[in-house]
Amino acid sequence: MTHISKASHYPMIHLNKDEILVPGNASGEYALIKFNQNGKVVESSSQKIFQLQFREASNDSVKIVSIQSKNSADKNPLSE
Repeated sequence: MTHISKASHYPMIHLNKDEILVPGNASGEYALIKFNQNGKVVESSSQKIFQLQFREASNDSVKIVSIQSKNSADKNPLSE
C-alpha cells in the first residue's frame, strides 16, 4: 500500500519500506530515492524525475491522477 504524507504542499510518497518519492521543487517534480535494509540511501535518482498530478480527496488524503517520467515516455514509471 502506498503511504502519502502531507508534510508539505507536495507530499512525500512512501512506495514501500525502501522506496520513497521526494518532491524536488515547487512544480510537483519528484525524485525516487531507494534505501537499503539499514535505512541508508543506496540510490537517489536525479536522472529520472517524475511529474505527479494530484487531486485533493479530503483533508487528510490526496489522489494521484497521473504519473509520468520526464526523461522517458513511460506512462506509469512506478511499475518498472
